[in-house]
Amino acid sequence: MQSYLAKRVIGAVPLLVFISIISFAIIHLAPGGPAEIYLGTAATPQAVAQINHSLGLDQPIYIQYLKWLFAIIRGNFGTSFANGVPVIQDIAQALPVTLYLVGSAFILGWLLGIAVGVIEALKPFSTLDYLLTAVSFVLISIPGFYLGLLFILFFTVYLGWLPSLGMVTQGVPFSFLDLARHMVMPVVTLTALEFGFRARFVRASMLQALNEDFIRTARAKGLSGGIVVYKHALRNALLPLVTLFGLALPGLFGGAVLIENIFSLPGLGRLAVSSVLARDYPTVMAINTIAATLVVLGNLVADLMYGWVDPRIRYR
Repeated sequence: MQSYLAKRVIGAVPLLVFISIISFAIIHLAPGGPAEIYLGTAATPQAVAQINHSLGLDQPIYIQYLKWLFAIIRGNFGTSFANGVPVIQDIAQALPVTLYLVGSAFILGWLLGIAVGVIEALKPFSTLDYLLTAVSFVLISIPGFYLGLLFILFFTVYLGWLPSLGMVTQGVPFSFLDLARHMVMPVVTLTALEFGFRARFVRASMLQALNEDFIRTARAKGLSGGIVVYKHALRNALLPLVTLFGLALPGLFGGAVLIENIFSLPGLGRLAVSSVLARDYPTVMAINTIAATLVVLGNLVADLMYGWVDPRIRYR
């Protein structure tokens, strides 16, 4: 196991470097730049050249990349072009919001998806199965931003039950109840996007597992229905879902970009959008690096989970 982990970690280094090179090139090849954004209509060739020189953007792109890479190795994400503060400071302020949103949606989405998928598989082609399937397909089909706007329209505009902006009410002492009222719609929106896919996959995997010979053998031995379903069928049904686990977290972070901007949450998603619009290269590269690292770690965790779900798998 340790040698396998070491190989995967070592192999991830060149992959992350390659991703950073592609990201760095795309960002710098995009039209416009921080100088043009900052100066606006007052931009002149001389003023743009002066700002680019002060930011080091007049150097060859490979020199800029190498400086950025060596700084990242030392743990320095650079200074934001937009506000002049260290990028790590902006990320430290935004990351807890995104972790709270994504973590809540991840846990709820998987728990509800597995529970609903099992219920559908135990009662296939019943009225309940058709109803839950319809709900899953609707949630899969609706874009996240549209679902969030529907929630705002219904629960904020029409009913006035829930606030739609920010994490807390300004000018009011902090309370967990106020935080929960602000976060319930963003979390439910992101959970809905996760729940539909998981429920469909669990249903299909459970139906296949319940028709296997080892399930009939377990029932013939007189084992209770709960043991057959949860100890034998569900554990085998979860094996195909492990692959999805590696992409779940990065996918949720991508969804959080839209959700945070719709509900004005000061998280990484909103920071990423504002940084792209401001051509804040250091902040954009830092967020891209975090996202790429999440993809690599997610796939590594998924590979390790295979051994836990299926004891027959051995790592070398």
